[in-house]
Amino acid sequence: MRQNRTMSAETQQPKAQSSGTGQAAAAQKFREWEARNRIIEELERLGIPRQDWPAYVQRPAKPEFSESHQFECFQPPDIDLLRESMRDWVKKANAAWDRYRDRQVRLFEFLVEKGVDEPIPHKRSRGPGTKGRNVEIDARYEWAARRLTGDAWKVIAIDAGVSEARVRKPATEVLKIAGWEK
Repeated sequence: MRQNRTMSAETQQPKAQSSGTGQAAAAQKFREWEARNRIIEELERLGIPRQDWPAYVQRPAKPEFSESHQFECFQPPDIDLLRESMRDWVKKANAAWDRYRDRQVRLFEFLVEKGVDEPIPHKRSRGPGTKGRNVEIDARYEWAARRLTGDAWKVIAIDAGVSEARVRKPATEVLKIAGWEK
């Protein structure tokens, strides 16, 4: 068994996941799947034996979801090479494409507005930034993996050479996305 283990009341059995449908729910399920897989990859990379993993930590199957939409085909305007230049036609074609694209966007926005679907939140993890103030993304998953197996925040922070708060916040966010932290 590994040493320096303390498990606080913060790390518990995962909560039941909602059975939402639609694009927003599919995006959430994918983010959860991705976070769980990255945490498990870190557990394996760190060489932590499976018996030291919490019982609920299992490699998830890739979620089966798809949200496809049939579009009417975009038809560029006809060109009459005897009466217009290629430059004029390109302007007309670009304007026609802009109208077509904007009409499709309005359709999706209408579906969200009327409650047929939900908006999809597009949140991405930040990298270290230009001044290095943010934590590397891979470190967040490593710390989350170590926390799942019982390492104290303080021990993880000491090993990483940073403050406990700098470890706790990003690792907790990863665990929340995975559904493995309250």
